[in-house]
Amino acid sequence: MRKLFSLHDYQKRLAGTDALFSLSLLGLASGLGTGLVVLAFRFSFEFVQKAFLPPSDTEGNALSDKQGLQANYEHHYENYEALSSLSHFLLPFIGALLLGLIFHFLKPEHRRVGVIHVLERLNLSHGYLPIKNFVIQFVSGAIAIIFGHSAGREGAAIHLGSAISSLLGQRLALPNNSIRTLVGCGTAAAISASFNTPIAGVIFAVEVVLLEYTISSITPLIIASVAGALVTRAVYGHEPAFTVPDFTLSNFHEIPYLIATGIIIGGLATLFIKNACWVAQSSKHRQVMTRFALAGLITGAGAVIAPQIMGIGYDTVNQTLLGQVPLTLLIIITLVKLSVTSTAVGLGLPTGIIGPTLVIGATAGATIGVIGLSFIPNEASNSGYYAMLGMGAMMGATLRAPLAALTSLMELTASTQIVLPGMLVIVVANLVCNVLFRSQSIFNSLLTVQGIKTTASPLEQLLDRVGVYTLIETNIIRLAAPPETQPPTTPQQATVTDDNPPLILIEENQQPIGLCEYHNAAAAFEQVTSNAQFTPKNQTQSNTNLNAPSALQLIKPIDPQATLREVLLKMDQEQVNWLFICPPTKGAKPPSYKKIYGVVSRQAVVDYYSRHNR
Repeated sequence: MRKLFSLHDYQKRLAGTDALFSLSLLGLASGLGTGLVVLAFRFSFEFVQKAFLPPSDTEGNALSDKQGLQANYEHHYENYEALSSLSHFLLPFIGALLLGLIFHFLKPEHRRVGVIHVLERLNLSHGYLPIKNFVIQFVSGAIAIIFGHSAGREGAAIHLGSAISSLLGQRLALPNNSIRTLVGCGTAAAISASFNTPIAGVIFAVEVVLLEYTISSITPLIIASVAGALVTRAVYGHEPAFTVPDFTLSNFHEIPYLIATGIIIGGLATLFIKNACWVAQSSKHRQVMTRFALAGLITGAGAVIAPQIMGIGYDTVNQTLLGQVPLTLLIIITLVKLSVTSTAVGLGLPTGIIGPTLVIGATAGATIGVIGLSFIPNEASNSGYYAMLGMGAMMGATLRAPLAALTSLMELTASTQIVLPGMLVIVVANLVCNVLFRSQSIFNSLLTVQGIKTTASPLEQLLDRVGVYTLIETNIIRLAAPPETQPPTTPQQATVTDDNPPLILIEENQQPIGLCEYHNAAAAFEQVTSNAQFTPKNQTQSNTNLNAPSALQLIKPIDPQATLREVLLKMDQEQVNWLFICPPTKGAKPPSYKKIYGVVSRQAVVDYYSRHNR
């Protein structure tokens, strides 16, 4: 009976750029898995926070009962302000020591977590995210939030969602181009599940992680983002992460003030990035325990001055949006949160970046709004309006994700009235940060400090989206090379037509050593037996000239999960024009070439790029 489902056939379909339905199914699985992981992560620290932090009764005063209940359920666990000053100092310090102790016993490669780790693995390992780092991210992210560090849950959620999606692809041995898409799906679902903003999740994944826009990639991202949002909505309801009051732009006389807001926020974003990178560069050779202890001391000192910086800080954002925070405190929170968070990030503490940028943007924006109202009380909009714009501008400039920031504003406010001022403030902030001060995103900046390349050429991006199965040639005949005493003969094992003659894969000791065209088989065998021009075991540079005419072409193996970019890299490393595709070797077992799926040539890759780059 014919198999209804073949995993190998499914893997082959995913290698191409037209496997939209198959990728969509993967996107659905990724979104559901990410939503469940994000829920588990939130429960891990909210349960503990609920146990030892007193509930807050300051939120929701200006809202309806339904909105107030939602806000209270979302944020009343974060009332670190009610603790004593000694607790404000000791909690982050003890948490940092605990994290330092955990990380001290880990190998350096297992200490890497967060969005930076996702981008690193995406650029260097096609999105293969290890399960050990997944576990470390879950545990360390929860500890950092519970002990009141200036942290965000979104960075951890992106790592967790991307990792669970990547592990799914690895488990199914999917092509590497599909695993890249799965990492993007996990990112989109994580943002969607955290903020209840499905569109922003998709845009963030495209703008920050995948850096590409194709129909074959965007559709799975949308499905994953919707699935992630549905999972968390089933538990937390349909309300967004923040309680946003109704407000509109008062009049067009505010436009110059909006531009000034963008300039100020762009400057703060630049300061955040520069300080984080300077600290990272200065401390990268320090022991992990030393760095974490210093981060704990700095966070504890900052928490004594402004306890509102502790934890995720979305309770502070809600109060800021409702205009319940005085001007002096807004300024203090902005400055302390910015300095403490950027320093902790530079020191390598596993704290998220996205959440703190929203808090900084909200308090900085509200500060600008309050000052504006004091000068032109009848012309300026309320401080909550500027807080919302500040959030978008700070997020867009720091992460270099202006479109994701704008869509976040639209989804959080559920209003198109914020589009025009939001575009203006976000664009100005990005221009100040990225053009005037020439700052990269915080993620790319920190990766640059670590010496990791984060940009790919258009050629590399195109070839990374396609698997080797797209160009596979399966019309081959496997023949063992004859012994030296036997004269070479033309193979007769297959029916040959002039239109599509097979390629001959010549093997020695059951290992493929060369490839030739059918009509050159006799000359190729002569080459092998005479050992005059073809010496696969002791070849020199002269006889690996890729342009040298020869009946027999040297051939090397490659994994069936490889992308076309990996194909070219492998060919360049091995100095060959042909590769044969065979199952990967598991563990320390010696390679076995009993099953060979087909071969691929350098010329086929070049022709593919030429066709799709017109």
